[in-house]
Amino acid sequence: MTSRLRAREHLRDVNKYCTIVAMRTTFIAQRPRADGREPDASAAKRAAHRREQGNNLLERWQAARDKLPDGRRRLVDGILEHLDETVFLTSPELAARFETDPATVVRTVQALGYAGFADFARDLRSYFLSKVNPYRVMVAEAEDHKGAAHHVRASVQRDLQNVQRVHDGLDPAALAELGERLSRCRHVIVVAGDLDHPIAQFLAYSLSGIGISATAPTGEGLTLCQLRAVTREDACLGIGFRRCLRVPVEAVRTARGRGAFTLAITDADSTPLARQAERSLLAPIDAESFAGSYVGTLAAINALLVSCAHANPERTLALLKPTEAEYRDGLRWYREPAQRRTDRANGGAVQKGDGQRGSRASARARRGRKDNE
Repeated sequence: MTSRLRAREHLRDVNKYCTIVAMRTTFIAQRPRADGREPDASAAKRAAHRREQGNNLLERWQAARDKLPDGRRRLVDGILEHLDETVFLTSPELAARFETDPATVVRTVQALGYAGFADFARDLRSYFLSKVNPYRVMVAEAEDHKGAAHHVRASVQRDLQNVQRVHDGLDPAALAELGERLSRCRHVIVVAGDLDHPIAQFLAYSLSGIGISATAPTGEGLTLCQLRAVTREDACLGIGFRRCLRVPVEAVRTARGRGAFTLAITDADSTPLARQAERSLLAPIDAESFAGSYVGTLAAINALLVSCAHANPERTLALLKPTEAEYRDGLRWYREPAQRRTDRANGGAVQKGDGQRGSRASARARRGRKDNE
């Protein structure tokens, strides 16, 4: 299979590259160790360095471009120019593609500041994903002529894989600590945009239901108004994936600058949102088709809500107790019309009042028929 054909085949499954490295752990957070000692300083330093660097492939390239020999400069230019093809190649394959040797490829990426080719390949794939749009993915899928039924099955399978990856990467202790941190906040602002905003509304609504004051402002203006009132007693949760929208990234940065606790709900520790937040909750959005899948994200958020509810169970129970009667007799629930209601406790028999009215109507109808005879 030629590299170009293989690139087209991989594009049909492009989302699988979204979180290959990032999903090794669900939480990018420093917390006390079980023995009470602080986390290893060198490990914390490396984690902070990765978060600060993120996917800055273009920044590295611009900084090193003038210092590289012409041959290496042409190599990097070629890799970026033919990204659809080169993003899937190994270092020996790149060397063959550009008629050089693997050692030159490795030395070139090291000149860009990478420890090795694997780190460069990760950033290259993240950069490629930032350029992939729904149209291109849908075009690639339509060209395989496998039919809708195939993609429907593949879509459900991909969702199951996303949930499994969240399960495998979950750190229950870190999540419990995160729930306790949010339960102590004076107010929580959940910021997201476009298709991500309904998730923010769900999260804010659910937090409010267990006694944690939370809002999910709609639009940039309202978000800015609420951010002006943020203090060290508050929290800002930003939701965004891959390239990330500007508003949640700037909201998290602003809130953190004002001393608030910040959490990024995203799909990789290299996203702009993750680099700005104090903590990150990672979940894949890999999808079979043009739109990302939020199944894994909602699974992670549900786990977060459980941790918040159990952080202060007395408060949670006190707030939920009044809802018991409302769930049973509340006026907001749909009710069948009176003539169609049945008493399920009596095996589906018509209720007494309705049955009496029905019997009288039947008797009148029978008398009318006799009179006519």
